[in-house]
Amino acid sequence: MYNGGTVSGNKFDETTAELICRIMGYDKVMSWNIANTYSPEPSALVISEASSCLSCPTNSTSLAGSTYCSCNDDTYISPDGDECLECPENSTSVKGSAHCTCVAGTYLYSNLGSCVPCSSGTVSKEGGTAPSDCVSCLAGSVPINNGKVCSCEKGYGWGWNSSGDGSCKVCTANFFKDRQQGTCRRCPHEATSLPLSEECHCPSGLSWDGESCVNCTSPGSSSGVCNCLAGTYWSEDSSQCEPCPTNHYSGQFFSVCSKCPIFTVSESQSSECSSCPKGYSWENHACTECPENHVGNGATCSICPEGTSPSKNKTICQKSADILSMVFIALSVIIITMVIGNIIFTWRERRARIMMEDIQMVYQAEPSTSQKKGGSCSEVAKPTLPERGHTLQQDDLYANFS
Repeated sequence: MYNGGTVSGNKFDETTAELICRIMGYDKVMSWNIANTYSPEPSALVISEASSCLSCPTNSTSLAGSTYCSCNDDTYISPDGDECLECPENSTSVKGSAHCTCVAGTYLYSNLGSCVPCSSGTVSKEGGTAPSDCVSCLAGSVPINNGKVCSCEKGYGWGWNSSGDGSCKVCTANFFKDRQQGTCRRCPHEATSLPLSEECHCPSGLSWDGESCVNCTSPGSSSGVCNCLAGTYWSEDSSQCEPCPTNHYSGQFFSVCSKCPIFTVSESQSSECSSCPKGYSWENHACTECPENHVGNGATCSICPEGTSPSKNKTICQKSADILSMVFIALSVIIITMVIGNIIFTWRERRARIMMEDIQMVYQAEPSTSQKKGGSCSEVAKPTLPERGHTLQQDDLYANFS
């Protein structure tokens, strides 16, 4: 009871409730929700006695013949009762309310305060009035829609046990998660699936359209999924083929995109997934280059043992060369090079000196004479030797012996 009236709950709309109130002899109707309020006791905007009809204030309306106005949805009556104010952020109200209620996923921070979101990983029903109204989702479910409701994770479906309690349960082998109902359903008899699947695998020549296996190769096939190429999927929402998101893949004629397995990644609209390159690690479906002094196998990064350092591409650990050892090796190479060069130079000088001595011996030998019969002997001309200090060249040899 309220001021001699009745409370009916939520089964009557505004018009029906007002009619019933008038039949019972009351002249107005109001509605409210049970929760902390932003304004004092419920009341309607009462129009004072006047000789003519007046317009309702902003954010309010009335029925024909009414002597008062009711605040619209998402508004509430001001404390002095003369205007309708808009509900604060994250709150809402029904028509005629004297207060606003926090939406699901939020709670009333303080009396006459504001509605704030629940902490990460928790949800709340509409009308939360304290942090304790934000609760964690059951096992196998996660918050969605900004903490307004819990939904079973991928591969989990809602089910009931023998006592009537509901929870998220794993979709076992040869079952798939129905995205519409959120429950696990058995695959058609010709299809199979792995645990935690949201689709079934059809036999060769058939394709999964989200509910059954269809023959996309038959003439005149009208299934939308039969138009989808690899890397795309058939969307029931848009009634067309959409590209698979990042880190997902699909084959030709697929109605869903499968998430890449662990340690693999993919770009948008991919038909397959690939491993991270060596020198990188995999984390949350992303490839990250290994930090300094680490090597990676495409899955994880590991630090190099003491005395070793990563190769240039960070794939293997190599023994670190000591600086003094490197200097010693460099000096050794220089010394050896100088020794070999000196040996070669000395050998060439010695060989040239021997050749010079041999030539001089030939020059100094007593020349032979030729005698002409009945004539005088003529002296054979001696070759001209180079002056002392002159370096014998190859051309000198040819000149002297030509």
